[in-house]
Amino acid sequence: MIEILASVPAKLKKIISNLALMQVDIDNLGRPLGSGIDIFTTSGVWVKPSGIDRCRITAIAAGGGGGGIAFDDTVQKEYQSGGGGAGEKFVGIISLTADLNITIGLGGIAGVGVGSSVPPPTATKGGIGGDSLVTGGDHNILCLGGLGGDSVLSLFGSPDVVDRYVDGGPRAKGGVGNADDLIKFAGAGENFGDIGGGAGGSKFSRYAEAILQGGFGGVAEYLGPDGGISADGSDGVGYGCGAGGAAISKTGVATSSALSANGGVGKHGIVIIEY
Repeated sequence: MIEILASVPAKLKKIISNLALMQVDIDNLGRPLGSGIDIFTTSGVWVKPSGIDRCRITAIAAGGGGGGIAFDDTVQKEYQSGGGGAGEKFVGIISLTADLNITIGLGGIAGVGVGSSVPPPTATKGGIGGDSLVTGGDHNILCLGGLGGDSVLSLFGSPDVVDRYVDGGPRAKGGVGNADDLIKFAGAGENFGDIGGGAGGSKFSRYAEAILQGGFGGVAEYLGPDGGISADGSDGVGYGCGAGGAAISKTGVATSSALSANGGVGKHGIVIIEY
């Protein structure tokens, strides 16, 4: 039994906890697994085949959604919401005594921007990715979903608001949105191992590459002396990847202009069983 001390950082606690749950048969680590493989992209039950006493589990939680943006102001600015964080990944060989219950985390919902003068615009941050879980016998393997990206809201005569999940704990954090025309990109969501966070919204380019198959941020191009454009973030690509954030570019200064854009949807998780 591994004692998890209160002073240990949250992410390290989570790693230690999962290691404690891996009942690895040390004497048999060199014995190769068979050729069996089952893949779950939706929740279900894995029935242990007769004669199989161990397997390799790869479990990935879902990525967070990208943040939304809404804008109703006369100022000339660019706004970008944050990309979603990646889901946690677990890989380990475990002993088998029973069937396994598989829960697949669903992707974090897209943050939504609603741009209308009446009622006032609203914007929501991206949703948290669902946890993936493998249980059965003495096992309880939990992978945590990534947090959603920031939303950004700007109203005429009011301070800009960036709404975010402040404390991610052991979860991968979403990207930081911004409402500053000197900053070209919002933050990308955090990675979790080789799983990708989503790219933040972009002022004029695609934030180079989507981070390890995370969703692309929206692209808001400059439109000349008086105009505006909004662009949605894209969905997460690889399993457990975060979604991209949205972007808005407002170039006119004469009148108020209501604009909005949505983040993408995080990619759901997966569980792979090799035996």
